[in-house]
Amino acid sequence: MRKKLSVTREREQACPDTVSLEYILLMASQDRRLLQSFERHFLTCFTCQKRIDGLVVFYGILAQELQKPVPARVKRLAAKLSVAVE
Repeated sequence: MRKKLSVTREREQACPDTVSLEYILLMASQDRRLLQSFERHFLTCFTCQKRIDGLVVFYGILAQELQKPVPARVKRLAAKLSVAVE
């Protein structure tokens, strides 16, 4: 029982942090070695699989929201804030 727990902890420690995980996914098409290295981990790591599922959902929602027009009141607020920053 203890050995199984130890193996699980080792696998979790090998998981990249969120920033690194996003970097790996964004660079996958440009750095095949990075992708292949992570792919070996990903195929056996339920934690990373769930995290990537979450990122896919997040970026899907973000893409939908970015397609919506910006309301006039938000544009006015942004204009006021940009003047205050300058």
